[in-house]
Amino acid sequence: MLFKSLKNFCPYIIILLAILLNIIARLSVRFCDFYVIHIFPLIVGTYGRLISIFPFSVGEIMLYAAAFLVVLLFLGGFVCVFANSVKRLYQLYAKTCLWLAAIFFFIITTNCFILFHCSPITEFYVIGNGGGPRENGEERIFGVDEITILRNYVVESVNELAEMLNRNEVGYLIYEGDIAGKVELEMKRLGESYDRLAGYYPRPKPLLLSNFFSQQYMMGYFFPFSMEATYNTSMYIINKPKTIAHELLHVKGFMYEDEANFLAFLACAGSEDEFFRYSGYLGILNYVERDFINAIGNDRAAYRSQPQIIDLVHRDNIFLTPAAWEQVEKNAVFSTDFVREISNEILEVNLTLNGVSDGTLSYGRVISLLLKYYDGVLY
Repeated sequence: MLFKSLKNFCPYIIILLAILLNIIARLSVRFCDFYVIHIFPLIVGTYGRLISIFPFSVGEIMLYAAAFLVVLLFLGGFVCVFANSVKRLYQLYAKTCLWLAAIFFFIITTNCFILFHCSPITEFYVIGNGGGPRENGEERIFGVDEITILRNYVVESVNELAEMLNRNEVGYLIYEGDIAGKVELEMKRLGESYDRLAGYYPRPKPLLLSNFFSQQYMMGYFFPFSMEATYNTSMYIINKPKTIAHELLHVKGFMYEDEANFLAFLACAGSEDEFFRYSGYLGILNYVERDFINAIGNDRAAYRSQPQIIDLVHRDNIFLTPAAWEQVEKNAVFSTDFVREISNEILEVNLTLNGVSDGTLSYGRVISLLLKYYDGVLY
């Protein structure tokens, strides 16, 4: 009787434990830092390694299965109103869903939510000469001059690299080689400077329904409940190195998007492979352009006085090729506008609930880290 009673309460105990962990994470940065350094790598090396056995994305399958189970849960409740004969079966199904929800909540807490409350990367590592406080105790403040120099450096880099790479007969980039495997090597190289990046990496996996994720404008996705870094196979090939690196950084506990963007840039930009370097610089181009234009007050004359982005770069600076977009729209079940709106709302809510007050705008904070990184190098 006691065992049966405990069994009935187990899902609630798991949920309460997950809630307790979330509360501790919000109250104690030291707990979160200890967790990401000492506990989380063990989860990656065991649970992540186990899931890596499967050649497909287990997390993506889980996502679709969860949506299906929720629909059945609501439909079953509706049917029970009119058919008493299925109530016992429905109760058993509801209990199963409760167990799955409790386990899901606990796993996403340990593999994601806690990590959002760690110290920022600037407290783990000194980022360039601008990473620490000045002699007077104040952080270095970067202005228009530094943003302009950084922007011009990025523009000149992409302009040069764009003309060095192999292209097909219609001018789109091509790459022969194992991009995912190469990214892992670049991440391990970067781990020599940033020790949290050392150790085991689960193999990045392609998204099964890449066209559906293209409608969400998703280049990649980290599934915390399966510890998988996935990438969109429909997107333009130049996006793959920096995207795979970005998602692998989430696997290493860097949940903030600006930090993942920053380290993904370093992994790609530090490569000996021109294709990877181009992917890295192109990945931050839009962010640095936006900040530069804001810094000069949208002054067109001031903008034109600086190095301009060549047409070849503009052509490469895309999410999908026109042909890929045509395939996406052709096979779409829902309109892209609808899917993207729903996806953006979910992403905004997720980031905001985890303490990222500016939501998806946080991706662009990578420029602050880059300004610190290049302090003493470019200016």
